Amino acid sequence: MLQRELGKSGLRVSAVGLGCMGMSEFYDPKQKDDEESVRVIHQYLDAGGNLVDTADMYGVGQNEELVGAGTGSFFSSPSPVMDAGRLGEMGDQGD
Repeated sequence: MLQRELGKSGLRVSAVGLGCMGMSEFYDPKQKDDEESVRVIHQYLDAGGNLVDTADMYGVGQNEELVGAGTGSFFSSPSPVMDAGRLGEMGDQGD
């Protein structure tokens, strides 16, 4: 998979990232399938991808746990997985 340098950091990331939001929230809950989501993550990583997109607000942290389950065995590889997530999303606070 094509990789690019991330800014001037020296880190190399996949030109195509894997968006994981829909794996845990925002769509029909009856279609949520964690095992299938982990298989998709594994297929992406096996294809050479290393950039996943998640956030703590997706499924109130469930998405990050799911991504962790899908990438756990890949963190020790020579090309670690990068998380393009956002942390501390507050959502609508009613203000």
